[in-house]
Amino acid sequence: MAKHNTKAVSKFNTSANTEVITNLAGGKGFAYPPELELALRCTSNFMEDNYYASNSQITTKIKELVHQIGEKDPVYVMKLAGWLRNEMNMRSVSIYLLALMAGHPAYKGKEKPWLISYGPYIMIRADEPAEALAAFNTAYPKEKVPQALYKAISERLNKLSAYEAIKYRGQSRNWSLKDVIRVVHPKPKTTGADYLFNWIVNDEATIDVAKEAGLTQLASYLSINQAANLDEVDMSSLDGVTWELLLSKFGNKPEVWKIASKVMPSMAYIRNLRNLIEKGDGLELDYDKIVNAGKGKRILPFRFLTAKQVIDNLGRDMSLQVKDAKKALEEAIELSVANVPNLGNVAILIDHSGSMTDKVSSKSDMDCSDVAKIFAAAAFKRADNAVIIEYNDQSNVVSGIEKDDRLFSIVDKMQKPCGGTSLPVAVDKAMNYINEIDMIYILTDEQSWMKDRWGYGSDAIGNILGKKGSLKVVNHNLASYGTSDLPQDKRILGIGGWSDQIFSVVDAWGKGNMVGTIQNWQPDIRDED
Repeated sequence: MAKHNTKAVSKFNTSANTEVITNLAGGKGFAYPPELELALRCTSNFMEDNYYASNSQITTKIKELVHQIGEKDPVYVMKLAGWLRNEMNMRSVSIYLLALMAGHPAYKGKEKPWLISYGPYIMIRADEPAEALAAFNTAYPKEKVPQALYKAISERLNKLSAYEAIKYRGQSRNWSLKDVIRVVHPKPKTTGADYLFNWIVNDEATIDVAKEAGLTQLASYLSINQAANLDEVDMSSLDGVTWELLLSKFGNKPEVWKIASKVMPSMAYIRNLRNLIEKGDGLELDYDKIVNAGKGKRILPFRFLTAKQVIDNLGRDMSLQVKDAKKALEEAIELSVANVPNLGNVAILIDHSGSMTDKVSSKSDMDCSDVAKIFAAAAFKRADNAVIIEYNDQSNVVSGIEKDDRLFSIVDKMQKPCGGTSLPVAVDKAMNYINEIDMIYILTDEQSWMKDRWGYGSDAIGNILGKKGSLKVVNHNLASYGTSDLPQDKRILGIGGWSDQIFSVVDAWGKGNMVGTIQNWQPDIRDED
């Protein structure tokens, strides 16, 4: 679900700013400052219903917060959108924030320089200008699209690569890339951009002219697209050709899958393992491509969970392909553990109450419990010293695990979600390790409502923090509903969501809180070629 991190600064993380409220499960909770609440809601929001709240309730609250915060500090909201898209790799909610700020009622008819400055770096994928226009029409159905949004889109379109044009030209929902160019009328800044715009809108292009414009990928694409059959494809020139194009043009055939597999990026290759095995007609799997995915920058182990589940399900016949795929995936998974920072001496508390069975996204097979378990296992393997404590209305220490165990053998020792949510019983168990730990890392969807001998979860955390002055707490909310089980405090780091970058935020703790991280974010601006 999404991903963030925060450290204590006096402006936000002080007990004086903590409002005691009732959470959605009826227990004791704490209100977040608006900037942090918006960030947490966004980092664990996939624009869909979840366990405790509907998508409509979530997006309505996000809109209210954007209008409240954006009126005084529009740059914060734009940086949040940019940070979500670039650092957290979240598409829908970042585009939604961009659209909300484009139509912010406080700036109607006014200049919006922050929209033009940050907008192009929020619309990373070439189909996202279309998404932004669709999101604006949804958020403000009676409003005219402001020129500032058109200008931001125009800037993004001028950064369009030939590969992006090839990949997204034919995609169409409410707005196609062709529709966007026709409406926005971007002024091309280069010969290549001029040529691409013309090709997208008018379908006018030749191989020779594409080469003259320096668009070699487009020239290669045109050559492939003009081939009558697969035998006419020049296998030495597949630059710019997408695997989707090959399948759509030449059909879902074994020989096509074999060629498509050559141009698939590593993660696309892993997502297509079932197809490659079932439709590749004896295709020899690219072992190195699977393994190399685990070496990707900031790629965390949970990214391989769905592929592993697929391979496990195919393992009935244990064909040589399935065995090779399973072995390669396990190697990739172990390599990806290296991307998890060492959390030192840590007690990892995993919520496995019933609500943790909620999916992290409607497009994912993973639920919150899956993510929590993988995070916990990876952190356990990397830490200097670690203990994993599971809790619902009771708690237990996960036993029989060692740091050199394979990651999923550790995961398999953990329990399935059920029961209620009692953070105090887990904290009470962690008290047994207080002399051995410097951090408590909680993985939860919060909404803890049960009391124990120390009271609610916040009381239990307050008690254990009082026992050891150097102890810190990371409260990692996998499904933020706008409240916290814990108060804002300089020794408590509140983060939300899940992504490949979440541990990077934890690792940066000490340099600023989540709000500070967002405020300091800047787009990676590179000189144009």
